[in-house]
Amino acid sequence: MYKNIVDKRNRKQWKCQTVESTDWNSRENAKMQRKDLADTINAANEQLGIAVHWEHRSFKEQGIDREPIA
Repeated sequence: MYKNIVDKRNRKQWKCQTVESTDWNSRENAKMQRKDLADTINAANEQLGIAVHWEHRSFKEQGIDREPIA
């Protein structure tokens, strides 16, 4: 969305203004989406007999004191 403003010399200026139309960028939604994805992956792994468990929480949230592997 663009907003029409006037500068110090009384000239019209157009400035871009971001308007959030969804809550997709919220931290709460991101955590919920990561948990849903991990649950889906874990269910598929269980059906396929794969013994790998995905965790959606960060090391800090899990109480693990180390850096993740990049």
